[in-house]
Amino acid sequence: EVSDLLALAPPNWDERLEIGKNLWERHLRKVQAFIDRGYSFTSAKGTRVLIAPGLSQTSDAAEMLEQQGRHIDLLVGFAYNADNLPEFQEIRLIFSTRSHMGFRCDLLAKNFGGGGHQPAAGFSHTCDLSSDANPYKIFQQRLAEFEGSQGL
Repeated sequence: EVSDLLALAPPNWDERLEIGKNLWERHLRKVQAFIDRGYSFTSAKGTRVLIAPGLSQTSDAAEMLEQQGRHIDLLVGFAYNADNLPEFQEIRLIFSTRSHMGFRCDLLAKNFGGGGHQPAAGFSHTCDLSSDANPYKIFQQRLAEFEGSQGL
């Protein structure tokens, strides 16, 4: 019974519940900051995109954008990774995509060697450091290639 379980709670349970609420509110502020620092653009085919640095907030940011009534077709987070690449001469850009508007994230990711599901997928892109490693520019180019190959 619930009352029996509550009797087992530690004496400072109310304080712990308040800490959880504070942690959740801090998390929501981080998600909003992720959205706020994002760069928005519309592709030549009309896809509305928001791209921002970071991977861990993409899912919650997509939810928050939907709750805010902001119509973004594709939310993209990115991060750099140099693991297993020789002497950091190359870097890997990791892209994490989310959509609550019906955009096929899975098809985009698969087109570039990644994978996932329709509303959430990811892929990576290896860059030579001597070339332009601008994630915003690279993603715009990849999206244009994908939309062109899909006849969108």
